[in-house]
Amino acid sequence: MRSVIEKGVRNGEFRHSALEEFPHLLISPVIFSVVWTQLFEQHAELDTDRFMEGHIDLVLNSIKADKQ
Repeated sequence: MRSVIEKGVRNGEFRHSALEEFPHLLISPVIFSVVWTQLFEQHAELDTDRFMEGHIDLVLNSIKADKQ
């Protein structure tokens, strides 16, 4: 994951961000979803598909380089 992020930064597709240092931020929602499902699903359902869509949108919009 790190090499893909670094390549995107080098190519001007991504801006510098915390993902360069912490690429595992990309998969943290997966871990969160598993923990949530195991511990809290009986109390409050988590729409994991929508949760992942939101995460992908958030990440892509936060690392996308400004096109000038």
